[in-house]
Amino acid sequence: MKCWITWANYRYLRLTEAAQLNSLAAPVFVKFLALARDPAAYQVFVDGQLTHVDGTILVWGAATEQGRSAAPALGIADVLTADDMVNDLHIWQPPSWQDFIAQRRSWATDLFDYLS
Repeated sequence: MKCWITWANYRYLRLTEAAQLNSLAAPVFVKFLALARDPAAYQVFVDGQLTHVDGTILVWGAATEQGRSAAPALGIADVLTADDMVNDLHIWQPPSWQDFIAQRRSWATDLFDYLS
């Protein structure tokens, strides 16, 4: 896993076009794209165990529809964004998420009470 969100002063925080993906020339991303095009050409190991790969999913900070639509042409099955994940958590409201948010809300309240 690699994180490019902070690269180029956060220029790539939101995936908006294919050019953003095509301009990433880091060897690890080039291999990721090669895996996306031909998963059978690579052996992938997880915890030392050979794992079958059916395809790839790109994880990004946020994406426009135009940015998402660039992925299939590169062999990427889908774009999963942090933006989508947080929105899903907000909608689903699982108990562990509610506890997480309540704790951070309490910390923030304590901080601001102290500062005021």
